Amino acid sequence: MARSQSPGDLRDYFQEFEDIKSSKRHDEEEEESAKTPDEGEQEAAWLQEAGYGFIVSKFQAGTEFTDDEINKFTESMPSNHAAVVKRRVDTLNATLRKKQKYSTKIDVRNIFPEQPASGKIVIHSQPLEDEDTGTRQLAKRPATLPRGMKLGSYNGDSSLWTRQAPKSPLSPRGEVVHPEWNRNRASKGPFMKNKGGYSMSGMSEEVQDNVQQGVEMLSVQQKGTVQKRWSQLSPISDADIVFDFNIEENGGESMHSSKTVMGQVNAFDLPNFSLVPDKLGLTCVDDINETDAAYVKNLALLELTSMFDTHNINYSRRRTKKRHKEHGIFGVPLVTLLEQDQKLKPNARIPLVFQEIVSYLVKFCLDTEGILRVPGSTSRIKQLRQEFEERFYQGTFIWADDLTPNDVAALLKQFLRDLPVPLLTDDYIEAFAQVENLPDKKQQLHALNLLILLLPTVHRDTLSVLLELLEKVIELKDINKMSLNNVAMIMAPNLFMAPKVRGSNAAKNKVVWDVEIKMAANTSNIMKMLIRYRNILWTVPTYLMSLVRRQYELETIRKNKDKSKMKGLLSKKDKTEVYKKPALKHEADFHDGVIRIQAPNLTKSSTAIQLDNNMTAGDIVSKFKVIQGSEASNDMNRNTGVQNSHHGPIYNDPRNYQSAGDDTFLFEVGGNVGERCLPHDTNMLALYKVNPNAEWIIKQRQRFKVT
Repeated sequence: MARSQSPGDLRDYFQEFEDIKSSKRHDEEEEESAKTPDEGEQEAAWLQEAGYGFIVSKFQAGTEFTDDEINKFTESMPSNHAAVVKRRVDTLNATLRKKQKYSTKIDVRNIFPEQPASGKIVIHSQPLEDEDTGTRQLAKRPATLPRGMKLGSYNGDSSLWTRQAPKSPLSPRGEVVHPEWNRNRASKGPFMKNKGGYSMSGMSEEVQDNVQQGVEMLSVQQKGTVQKRWSQLSPISDADIVFDFNIEENGGESMHSSKTVMGQVNAFDLPNFSLVPDKLGLTCVDDINETDAAYVKNLALLELTSMFDTHNINYSRRRTKKRHKEHGIFGVPLVTLLEQDQKLKPNARIPLVFQEIVSYLVKFCLDTEGILRVPGSTSRIKQLRQEFEERFYQGTFIWADDLTPNDVAALLKQFLRDLPVPLLTDDYIEAFAQVENLPDKKQQLHALNLLILLLPTVHRDTLSVLLELLEKVIELKDINKMSLNNVAMIMAPNLFMAPKVRGSNAAKNKVVWDVEIKMAANTSNIMKMLIRYRNILWTVPTYLMSLVRRQYELETIRKNKDKSKMKGLLSKKDKTEVYKKPALKHEADFHDGVIRIQAPNLTKSSTAIQLDNNMTAGDIVSKFKVIQGSEASNDMNRNTGVQNSHHGPIYNDPRNYQSAGDDTFLFEVGGNVGERCLPHDTNMLALYKVNPNAEWIIKQRQRFKVT
């Protein structure tokens, strides 16, 4: 938790806040939507984002999910993930019941016939004698009897056929409720008055009462019963996956392995964490393909929600009515900017204008005293902004000579504030701010890691470039006088959207002032952690990758089941042709511990390698590099001769030989992953045992970094 801070401790934050207010243009408008989410709307949006759109579709069709159905699709989940899904489904079930209850109105007159004014109910099945005329006639019998009333037997006494109808209370459905039922219900107490009453804003009062009274037994079944029908994998348990963020705290060492620019632990008031090595190789979120990234995102949302639920932390998704520009630069969403830029530069990963501004700051401005803190000239910033809008995409933009580093830094911050969809997104910007409410720094770091994984790719990449720039600013703190605390307090209001300007009376309100101080402290601390632990935050936790592999294995099992069903419908001739195994191209590849490496873009395009306990991915890549006078060089000559016999004399010229370079990596493709770029320290034998069906391909990988 954040320690109590005074306004003096946050001087840079509030000074930046005042600068933002003074630089705000009169034509800027941002209006928060007053519409509150409908009941169940947030749960439905959460399920949709977590990859359970089929659940939402069923509810939209007016159908509830039964306990058995919920258990079927959550049985392969870890218990904490299954729990958060079930809570949301229970809420939607309760919402659906409530809507159906009030949408179907029952008219009591359609159930009971019109009764005499005296309140007597006449029930006759035998002819009765009229008291006035002495004649016997059939009395009319009501079409429907009230519940609890039974026909008596006629014994000649006409009084038995009429009796005073008790004034029974009505149920919410309009039904007559027997008084004895009320006594029975009252004796049972408020047991499960509002089943499924969980909501995104917290537990309802009724549900809290239920928790105090007892626990409802929903269903009991053996785990293996459903599991055998759905998969051959046993239901996952918490013992199968180590749910631990793979970092460790280490004494005075820096988190950077190659340099110590961030200083010692006391310099930042933050612990030093480092990534724990993993035999299978640590996975950066940029090192997996889009399919795996989607799996990771769904799992990250489940894990983050479970963590927040455990600590009763709630966050809402912002709704703004700020207009989105489709053209131009400032005030245009990052996604739109990138789509435009990729038409000019297909490999672009962040908006080109942002890259241009950052590159200028890195080259010419980092050693300026007070960079980011000192405001620039309003007139020069306005002119620079106009120059970008008019000339940047025309290819005629040039940096003016009279600009100062502070002008450019101010424009960078203005670009971030003007984004109609904030850098941290409307969906998660409040969740970032709530991270400070977790009890310790390790859990806070884990939550930030999950939030980074949840960001859209262009937002995550742009944030990475920004944080790398801020790291470079802090590296020169002895020259520019900008420490981690200074930078964090200045950037926090720019990323977390400084609150709207309040009236003078609000400024005097102590409650409001305390909220402002808490917000300033919390967001500044989060900003510090984002900068300090950037290298850790972009890593996919090992346990999430294990769950991704499991999902692939489950998909394979389901596909094989579908094939088996199809196989039973085919003739013997069709079976032979459809399920015929491909011929083995390399018999040696199926020996234990032997893998075939493919390098389609290199001269040495394929080779089989016998793995041992110490071989790494880097060792394999090095076999495809050319080092003069080495065994690899001789191997090149031998392979060149072989290739000459097949492809002709093109390889006689060494310049035509394509070998691996520094940007070449080994990729794990298929099996129980989609595609993953392996770090050079990956133990290949350990990985082979985890994913024996993968293909191993060598290709180039461009690392993304600030210019």
